[in-house]
Amino acid sequence: MDDLSVQVPLSCPTCGCTEFSEVSGQDQDSADERRFICAHCGVAISRDQLTEANSASIDATIQDMGDDIISALSKDLKKALKRKGWKVK
Repeated sequence: MDDLSVQVPLSCPTCGCTEFSEVSGQDQDSADERRFICAHCGVAISRDQLTEANSASIDATIQDMGDDIISALSKDLKKALKRKGWKVK
């Protein structure tokens, strides 16, 4: 399948800045509990909180990609069926 990856910039729910630094010395086993500090206003926020605060933007990006994903999957499925000898329109 074609590369359908996309990056959604996450913004600070307090000031809207998109630059963060990770709080050092954290346990890397629990990615969801990692904390970040906004480069502009200094607010500390967990990864879960940051994701939740940006959920509308994330959902909109997923919706926008829907047709591209369906098209790519359809193309790949047709190729796979043709390789197996199926007649595909």
